[in-house]
Amino acid sequence: MLADFGLAKLARSVRKLTAIGTVFGTPEYMSPEQATGESLGPGADQYSLSVVAYEMLTGRVPFHGDTPGAVLISHIRRAMPATSELPGELSAHVDEVLRRGMAKAPRDRYATVSEFVAALTPAAWPSFLGDERAADRPGDGLPVVLVVDDGAANRELIEACLAGINCEIRTADSGITALAMIEAAPPDLVLLDVQMPGMDGYEVCLRIKARPRGELLPVVMITALDQVHDRVMALEAGADDFMSKPVERIELVARVRAALRLKALYDKLDSVEQVIFSLAAAVEAKDSFTERHTKRVGESARMVGELMKLPEADLDALYRGGIVHDIGKIGVPDSILLKPGPLEVDEQVSMHAHPVIGEAIVRPLRSGTSLLPIIRHHHEHFDGTGYPDRLRGAEIPRLARIVSVCDAYDALVSDRPYRPGLAPEEAMAVLHRGAGTQWDPEVVSLFSSQIHSINALGAA
Repeated sequence: MLADFGLAKLARSVRKLTAIGTVFGTPEYMSPEQATGESLGPGADQYSLSVVAYEMLTGRVPFHGDTPGAVLISHIRRAMPATSELPGELSAHVDEVLRRGMAKAPRDRYATVSEFVAALTPAAWPSFLGDERAADRPGDGLPVVLVVDDGAANRELIEACLAGINCEIRTADSGITALAMIEAAPPDLVLLDVQMPGMDGYEVCLRIKARPRGELLPVVMITALDQVHDRVMALEAGADDFMSKPVERIELVARVRAALRLKALYDKLDSVEQVIFSLAAAVEAKDSFTERHTKRVGESARMVGELMKLPEADLDALYRGGIVHDIGKIGVPDSILLKPGPLEVDEQVSMHAHPVIGEAIVRPLRSGTSLLPIIRHHHEHFDGTGYPDRLRGAEIPRLARIVSVCDAYDALVSDRPYRPGLAPEEAMAVLHRGAGTQWDPEVVSLFSSQIHSINALGAA
C-alpha cells in the first residue's frame, strides 16, 4: 500500500526527482514533499490517503498530467479541483475536508490520519442524509436489493457503497441460492455477478426473467469483463443494466436509485400499462446500441424538471414519458432502425412516423394523458423545423422540450450502428450550438448544469 501511495524509497538512494530508480509508486498519489525531495512524515501518508478518498468519491484523481513529472508538478502547483460530481451540501463538506487533507504544506493538514478519517466519515458513508434516504421509496416498506456474488469481499464492498440508500440488502453467494431467495421473497433489484462457479450470471439472469413477472424485476450485472461481446450477452440474457468492476460508488448509487425508481413505477402500473411498458422494453431490446437509453432519458428528464421546480405530477410524467417516448418504433422495421448508414427518403418517412404511432399505442392508458405530448412532440425543433407537427418555441409542450434535450444527449454519447458515441464534452458542444434552433436554450442550460450527475447514470 505504501508503494501504491508513492511513498516508498529505495534504501540508500538519493531523494531527487531526476534520479533514476529513486522512488517507487504512482505519481498520482504522491505528496508534494515527495516530489520536492523534502523529508517525509505522517503528513505525507495523510495527503496520499486524501487523494485516494477524492478518487473514491468522485471517480477521478485530482492531479494528472501527460508525464509522471508533469503529474508531480501538478501536486506542487495546482489547487485541488472541486468535487463537482457530488450534490449540494455533501460537495461542500467533501471539499473542505479534502482540501485540508491535501494542503501543500504538512503543517496545514490534519494533526493525524485518524482526525482526517473522522472528518471525512459523513461524506464517505452518507447515512446522515436522513431526508434523502427516506425519499428513496415513498410509501410503506423498504426496497430490497439482492447482491449475488461468490466473493464475500465483493458483497461487503457493494453493501458498504449502498449505505446511503434507504434499502434492505440481502446477499447470496451463488446463483442457485439467489434463485431460491427470489422464489421465496422477490426483491426489488438484483445486483448480479457474471463469473461465478456452477451457474454463471447469464444463466441466473435468464432464469430470473423467465419467471412470472420476472421481466419487471430489474437486474444489473456487475463483472470484471468489459468487452462489447460481454455487454451483448448480458442484454440477451435480459439484464437491464451492466457495470464493470471495480465499481465506482457514485455511479453504483445512481444506477441503483434509477433501478429502484423503475421498479416502484412497475409496481404501480395496471395491467394495460404493464403491457405497454413491456413493449417499450421490447423496442429497446431490438437494438443493443440503445441499452438503457430510455431509462437514462427518464432519469435525466426528471432531474431537469426538479431544477425547474415542476410539480410532482410533471416529474412523474417526465420519468414515465422518458421511458416510453420511443415506443412507436415498434412499428418501424428493424432494417431501418439498425441501418448502419444514412436513411433514404422513404425510410425517413417511416422513422418520422414513430411519434404518431407511439401516441396511438399509449392513448388507452388511464394515466397516459400527460405522456402523450411527450411521445408525440419530442422530435419538434425550437425553430419549427421538427416533426410531426412543425411546432415552434412555446408551442412545443414544455415536458416534450425537456425530453428532447435528454434524448438527444444520450443518443450523442452512445454508440450507434452508423457512428461511435461522442465524448460528453463534444455532445454538450452540439447541444449548445443547437440551443435556440433545435432545442430550448433554457433546458440546455439547466441540463448542462447537471451534466456530472447525468453522466453518472452511464452511457451505452
